[in-house]
Order: sequence, then C-alpha cells, then structure tokens
Amino acid sequence: MRTVDEAVRERHVEVIRIGEPGRGIAPEPKRAGDTVIMDILDDQNPHSLAELAAHAKIPVWKVNAFINFLAKYDLVTYDEQKQSVVIRPDFALL
Repeated sequence: MRTVDEAVRERHVEVIRIGEPGRGIAPEPKRAGDTVIMDILDDQNPHSLAELAAHAKIPVWKVNAFINFLAKYDLVTYDEQKQSVVIRPDFALL
C-alpha cells in the first residue's frame, strides 16, 4: 500500500501558460468594469459617471445602470443632476 506522500510525488502536473505563444509571459488579467468602478469609489470622494466610465473603459449608460442599482440599495449616494456618485462609508468598509 502506498502512502499519500508517494502518491503526491508521482502525480504529473501540467502547466499551461496563458498568453501569446512563444513569449512565455501571461497577459495582465482583465478586470471587470464593476470592479474598477468599486476600486475608484473606494476612496470615498465624489466621482462623475464620465470619469468612472473612462477608467472602466465601458459606456456611460452601463455605468449609469450600475450606479442606479447601487443607489437603489443605498450603497452609494447618487446626485442625478450633477451625475456625481459617492460610496457610503459603511459600504466602503466591506
């Protein structure tokens, strides 16, 4: 009977590189737009929808939909006239 250590030592591990063939360097992983937006809002300063859209590289209408969702559940304060958003301090702590 083999021990667990022997079984682990004999196990073959295949390494698959992600990236351009022949370069051996993996590209930086893409971050979702909502993750970028949350990272920006994390500073608890007001930000415009246009600023968030530019940094997240997504259309303003998608940022608007995401911010409206967050505002619906009181996770951010959103001023529609100024199109300015601020994350709520208690949500920023999460």
